[in-house]
Amino acid sequence: MKAWTKERALQTLKELADEVGSLKNFKAFSTEHTIWVTKCLETFEEVFGRDSRYYLTFASFTWQMPPGTEINTYGNVETAIN
Repeated sequence: MKAWTKERALQTLKELADEVGSLKNFKAFSTEHTIWVTKCLETFEEVFGRDSRYYLTFASFTWQMPPGTEINTYGNVETAIN
């Protein structure tokens, strides 16, 4: 777990929000999308807590694939996150 200061938390949240625009260039469930969702969940949990409205709301979103969508298995999400 990271040591969060108010400034660091705000900067990380701003960076995640700024990444939304670039996600439009990628298909749903791409490596980039999956990494972004994972970073959001991790940040919300660490900054606000697992019982916070922010974490629970984001975690409750259903990330359903449209019929016929293939999952990108070429990228290694775990390696890319680290």
